Amino acid sequence: MAGKEGTIIILDCNKSMADKYLNTDMTKLDFGKESIHHLIRQKLLFTAKKDQVGIILKGCQPDEEEEREGIHIFKELDFPSINLLNELNDITVSDNNQNCDIFDSIDVAIDTFVDTYKKLKWAKKILLITDGEAECKATASRIEKIADKLNENDIKVNIIAVDFFSELDEDDEEESEEYDVKMKEGDKESSNQIDTKNALKKLVDKKKKKEW
Repeated sequence: MAGKEGTIIILDCNKSMADKYLNTDMTKLDFGKESIHHLIRQKLLFTAKKDQVGIILKGCQPDEEEEREGIHIFKELDFPSINLLNELNDITVSDNNQNCDIFDSIDVAIDTFVDTYKKLKWAKKILLITDGEAECKATASRIEKIADKLNENDIKVNIIAVDFFSELDEDDEEESEEYDVKMKEGDKESSNQIDTKNALKKLVDKKKKKEW
């Protein structure tokens, strides 16, 4: 199975994702879906028979079988298809902010990889798309446990930060390219957003330190 990669995309669907993206007519959710659309198109063109993609929606009505509130498995891990591109149109912003912590959705993605690939030697990556507005309740120990779980299962984390800066230390500039932490203009003064942003930064920092 060498050379094969599985990617689980976590898309934030909280109410704030209905806000305009920067100075465009596009919403933050539109931007997120366009990012997913681009990734799937690339895989269809170049690695359709090698790579798999799954999609988890965070901040929406949960699946009946998923005990954690606000998490919906929109697409199980599978090879990408044209139909999946069309199905992205069905994704909408949640009517109300579900009480879902961002780290719960990451945990679900990790478990999905473990249950699906077991001992198979697939490269594994989580792509998180969020505006950082939803409340984050993760403690330092919780972040540490998630970082450990990611490293134990050899899972990389990429973050697309929609409409806020992901502040990285200058010394971490090279490592930031590997994690694909994309910095977007429009940082807002929001206590919830800052909490989430810092929590995600700590996760990336802890994961990198543990890898070394």
